[in-house]
Amino acid sequence: MTEEKPHTTAVEVNGIRFETRLKNSVIPLPSKEENAMTEVEFEIVVTNNTSNTFYFDFGDNLTPLLMKANGQIIPGASGSDWIGQVMESHFWLSRPGETMSFVDYYVIIYDGEEYVCSFGTERGTWWGSRAVGVGNYRFELTYENYQSIITIGFPGLADKMLENIWTGKVVLPVLEFQLVDASICKHSAVSY
Repeated sequence: MTEEKPHTTAVEVNGIRFETRLKNSVIPLPSKEENAMTEVEFEIVVTNNTSNTFYFDFGDNLTPLLMKANGQIIPGASGSDWIGQVMESHFWLSRPGETMSFVDYYVIIYDGEEYVCSFGTERGTWWGSRAVGVGNYRFELTYENYQSIITIGFPGLADKMLENIWTGKVVLPVLEFQLVDASICKHSAVSY
């Protein structure tokens, strides 16, 4: 029986520590039924080691990259079928010395022909990578923001300015995981 342990990595940029965590590093593929899916939960933990208060926007500032274990990028596509309005709830406040946590997920979907890895944001942008299957993978997120002040809400209707948004670009630590046949996971969960 294999014990599932969170996979954790960290990097610090200008006094801001970014840590990424993957809830499980062994992930069962969904059944081969159309639209069957497995959610893969990850967490970004931000520790503010500066003397300034910052907001972090996880609503649309994360760009994912899926790779094979050897670093080969798995081709994919991105798009948006709608654009959501920037809302204050998309921003996470981090005061000096505090740690905050953002939890999200990507999904492995069986589309009737193959497995697809998909990731979407709160404001309607999505990314998808094709042709994933049993094997070892790496998932990398880039957080990128260059606006320190932004108008939130609907323009002219109770909108307000949000200041002190952290600016910069950071490639978050890679999360490594293994996709396995679901029957292996069921078998490994049996206790003797």
